[in-house]
Amino acid sequence: MPQEERQEVVAALGATPPWPCRARDRSRIASCAASGTQIAVSSPARNRAAKVVASRRSVLICPPGRTGTIDGATTRSRTPGRGSGGNLQDKVTRSIADALAVKLTPIQELSIGQKETSVAAAYDSFLEGWAHFSRENPDEIAKAIPYFEEAVKLDPNYGRPYAALALVYRPLTWYDLEKTRIHQYQGSDVSYEKAYAYLKEAKKHPNSLAYQASGLFHFDNRAFLAAYDDFKQAIALDPSDSWSYAYMASILTYGGRPEEAVPYITTAMRIDPAYPSQYEFILGFAQFGMDQFEAAASSFENAISHNSTYQEAYLLLGATYGHLARKQEAESAFAKLNLLLGLDLRLNDFAYYYGARFKESKDADRIVEGLRLAGMPPY
Repeated sequence: MPQEERQEVVAALGATPPWPCRARDRSRIASCAASGTQIAVSSPARNRAAKVVASRRSVLICPPGRTGTIDGATTRSRTPGRGSGGNLQDKVTRSIADALAVKLTPIQELSIGQKETSVAAAYDSFLEGWAHFSRENPDEIAKAIPYFEEAVKLDPNYGRPYAALALVYRPLTWYDLEKTRIHQYQGSDVSYEKAYAYLKEAKKHPNSLAYQASGLFHFDNRAFLAAYDDFKQAIALDPSDSWSYAYMASILTYGGRPEEAVPYITTAMRIDPAYPSQYEFILGFAQFGMDQFEAAASSFENAISHNSTYQEAYLLLGATYGHLARKQEAESAFAKLNLLLGLDLRLNDFAYYYGARFKESKDADRIVEGLRLAGMPPY
């Protein structure tokens, strides 16, 4: 990255949207969630991960169905809510407004409007690490570690790479199932200690990623209310970060509230029109939780079409096909998953995995029953 561009990136850096994020502007984002107005925000780190050169944050607001441009690129706004109704949208809009009205601590308030780092090399290193981390592949995640470590070495007060390292070392993940070569995912004591140490350091320098990580750790410990609070804090710190809404949607679904999750994930999609495949997966996950199996199948298929190695999407697509009595297609999805994992998966593997993650057993049972109907062997 040229020096002058790097300086421009650093000048634009921070846990803030591109306008002064006070009560009026937070209300503006909540209103967009209700009206279907798109807020397309380009986040420098995630744009780099998507192989887009980061220059500055930019914003476009346009009505559904209209086109506009962001830094010269044509975009089309997406209408919200496959599977969501107006009343639910109103309900979650109030919830989002409450999140944006969260009372921040003095340190958190001070962080709004400030740069997260003034060390260009630290920011560059974080971007390189995030590019690897965002590729949804265990080997790529392992490659991210030295970049994040270099970022905090260059600037020990830069909170975002600490949060990223906490996520890397977070042991309770989907990747436990594939016996990955990354030792951090094996749930060792060392992994826990590193993860929580990095998380503690990240929260000394408030940013949305730190509270996203904290929310996921609370979820791992089945502390659903604490997780919701963390994601509200993340939204309040940076309403333009679509991942806070996406994570909230995922945890709401695990917590037995998929109806509230759908408007959150569609809000995330409006904030980031170039959203990653995980967002389609989270939408399908919520639809599956509402027994909207046709819609869920379409969402999982879309996720896989954008990421052909999306392992959990293949699994839940197979379970969805099971509920739809499309057994042959389910067997095809399982065959692709087995090939990706290098394992011959069995029903009991997932009965334990999902049983430990859902708040209510009936929601885990819905997945297990779909896998059974699809013909996955029990042992």
